[in-house]
Amino acid sequence: MTERFQIVTNSFNANPRVTFKTDHRHAKDRFQLFAKSIVALDKKRATKCATEEVLTPMELLLVDVVEEMNGFNERTAAERKERTAAEEEWMKNGEQVRRLAMATRGECTTASTLTTSNGSGVGGLMEPCPTRRRGRPEDFDDAEFVSVLETSDKRKQDMAARELVLREKQLAHDEAALAEARLRREEESRARVEQETRSAMDAAAARQTNLALARIWSGCRSRW
Repeated sequence: MTERFQIVTNSFNANPRVTFKTDHRHAKDRFQLFAKSIVALDKKRATKCATEEVLTPMELLLVDVVEEMNGFNERTAAERKERTAAEEEWMKNGEQVRRLAMATRGECTTASTLTTSNGSGVGGLMEPCPTRRRGRPEDFDDAEFVSVLETSDKRKQDMAARELVLREKQLAHDEAALAEARLRREEESRARVEQETRSAMDAAAARQTNLALARIWSGCRSRW
């Protein structure tokens, strides 16, 4: 590059009044090629003398900020995906429990009220099950009938109370599991942030150390 520049300088000094024709494309190519040659030469020299690119403090800060922002976006996407999967799993389990409870209740109701007649008759007609004290025979008095109704109502209330207790326990269990999962995600997120912060600080310190060593090495080579 220095030899070419010297040749052009000598040619111009020898004939300063000589003009030459060119166009904008030719001039643009000459300038761009010259700039690219300068950049390539700088890279070649930097590679040969084992020096790294020197970044200003503002550029280093921007690099750290971009890295932290990318890490935050990745963590947010991962947490959102994990939360969605957990909620879908809980909804699925709750739906299965509800269907099982409804099916069990329907089977109990059918078994207690109807029975299939496989003896006489066509097609197995459904007839009332001859349960004890289902009707009101002639020998029942009003007191016994009221007692039967009260017993039936009490049994229904007890079943409803047990079902309510079971639902409350299931709800408390789901809330505890959700709180535990949320706490675990917060702890993991906090640990990842601390680890990434330490890694970023270590990387910044390592870059500063490498830059300092490169400057020292460059100064030593210039003295030699």
